[in-house]
Amino acid sequence: MILAIYTCLAILCIVFLQSGIDKVFHFKSEKDFVQSHFRKSPLNKMSGALFIILTILEITSGVLSAGGIIHLYLHDNVIMANLASVLSSITLLSLLLGQRVAKDYAGAQTIIIYLIPVVLLFITLELYKL
Repeated sequence: MILAIYTCLAILCIVFLQSGIDKVFHFKSEKDFVQSHFRKSPLNKMSGALFIILTILEITSGVLSAGGIIHLYLHDNVIMANLASVLSSITLLSLLLGQRVAKDYAGAQTIIIYLIPVVLLFITLELYKL
């Protein structure tokens, strides 16, 4: 069970840190892509601000996931893993909503794949507490 927690946290750490860091290092091109993606959606005028919020959410989710791994290993405590699972679900659900609003249904489907480790993490954390 503990291995499942570590694995889910590692997956989330990799996904969110890679995506968030990529947005930071390629800020202009990533922001331009997001703005063009939402050009014909109700989120058009807010896409720049939402891009920054999403970047912060992704980096924070990745850092919390890494912290959850370290904290669990050092202290046998899942509080950071719980925080990582909650923030990761908020981040992914935000992405899912954005894809649906932009009518990018194929993109929305791929978000569901990333929700699977979050759901598994919620389940294993609950079982770990027992």
